Amino acid sequence: MEMKRLIPTIMPACCLVLLFSACSEKSSYTQLIPGDASSVVAVNLQSLTEKAGISSGTPAYESLQKAFSSGKDNPLKDLLASPDKSGIDFSKDIYIFTNSTSMNIGVVARLSNASDWTATLTEMNDGEKNPISQGDGFSYQLSDKSILAYTEDALLICSNERRTPEDSLIAMAGRLIHQTEAQSITGKEAFKSMESEKGDIRFMAAPNALQSAFKTSGYSRMLPYPYTSTLTALPASCVTVGNVSFEKGKIVVDAKPLGLDEESRAFLEAAVKPYGKIEGKFDKLFPSSTLMYFSANVNGSELTSFYRQQLKSADNNQLMEALARSVNGEVTFGLLNFSLTSMPAFVIYGEMKSPDALDALYQKKDSLGLKRTQKLVKLADHEYMIENAARLFRNMSLFYGYKDGRFYATNDEMVYKTIGKESSPSLKGSSYLDNRKGTSLYSLINVDAALQLPIAKMAATTPAGVFLQMVGKISYISAGSNGDNGHVEIVLTDSKENSLKQLTDLMVQLSKL
Repeated sequence: MEMKRLIPTIMPACCLVLLFSACSEKSSYTQLIPGDASSVVAVNLQSLTEKAGISSGTPAYESLQKAFSSGKDNPLKDLLASPDKSGIDFSKDIYIFTNSTSMNIGVVARLSNASDWTATLTEMNDGEKNPISQGDGFSYQLSDKSILAYTEDALLICSNERRTPEDSLIAMAGRLIHQTEAQSITGKEAFKSMESEKGDIRFMAAPNALQSAFKTSGYSRMLPYPYTSTLTALPASCVTVGNVSFEKGKIVVDAKPLGLDEESRAFLEAAVKPYGKIEGKFDKLFPSSTLMYFSANVNGSELTSFYRQQLKSADNNQLMEALARSVNGEVTFGLLNFSLTSMPAFVIYGEMKSPDALDALYQKKDSLGLKRTQKLVKLADHEYMIENAARLFRNMSLFYGYKDGRFYATNDEMVYKTIGKESSPSLKGSSYLDNRKGTSLYSLINVDAALQLPIAKMAATTPAGVFLQMVGKISYISAGSNGDNGHVEIVLTDSKENSLKQLTDLMVQLSKL
């Protein structure tokens, strides 16, 4: 069997093998992780298997066994027939790492018995042209996209998407296997901090790994500007460390930035300085059905200075800078509605020192660079509208102004007519904001409300209904930061069952469709 087929199939099978694997104490296999790894993920398979409810006789167990043991030519069939003889110690964490020099992805695991693993690998490779060869103190197997190397107590799998020549790939594996602790990542502060984390999955990531992940995944377009702009400016010596835990009724992610030198520590201190604690001053103005919500307590003058000094912002628009500096306190955004026939309706409220910056925009409207179809209109003292005459965007007018000591902006005329009025029921006191206490930045995705939209109910009758069935397990997603730590929760509708068990049961149900 080629290694490119082994890597994606062996991981799910580990859940079954783990049930029978033995625990042994040997030298540290983590020493194989390179010192220049840009990201490392440690997976506690034993904890995950227990929380998923995968044990002999359960529907989840039977489903996995059927998926990975069926067919006489399935290379995992023999492995699952005698999992206690696999040779891999799945009671120990598996480490997945990346770096930017020699490979895309690497996996490190502990072996309990190298002879058993050799026999397992031989059985899994029956009839394939990938023989087990001997290197300097290790055995290895090559394929066109990876190398698998192992010693008496450690297993290393490295992908080779960059098509590194075989000799160089074997030499690279040898260097990792024989490297000292000083050459490995195990002695570094970031890795030690990661290892001290609790949770089912632990991780560490350098800025380049985070930036690459957000860029390729598209998540950067979903995050508020304060998150993305700071992320792109993180010094190379600033590492993010955290963990993922599957708890009853929710999935929890905790993360914290770790400054490894004076430059990164100074950057982190300057990044949090403009922010205060959210008090929820505008909560009563947002309906409980708000689809998306973002709130921050920010000193606009200090934040602008941070962007100028730390992020080297080249924006010289003095009008926009004056507007940003006039913000002083809480700013809250809410997405109120979504449909296929009109633009999503949103509203923003913010504490502002005075309306002077807004009035200045109107006085110098000719220098704002508005399009030919756009027109800035004064509605009342300190209240304005950017009118869009283009047929396609006729419903995209923006109403903004200063009223009752606060700034507002909305693209919905009905919302504008009731601006500043309390909603009933509102988000104030809602469970959706339970995790906001003590934060300076907080965001929310209200899945409960989204699934009540007409568009969602209509989609439930289409093939997309299967996807909505999965999403329907989620109540809401929240993310917050208190300056020192970030906290994300995916809260499920069932608060009694472990979240991983719920997801596993759902996968079993879907597999039967």
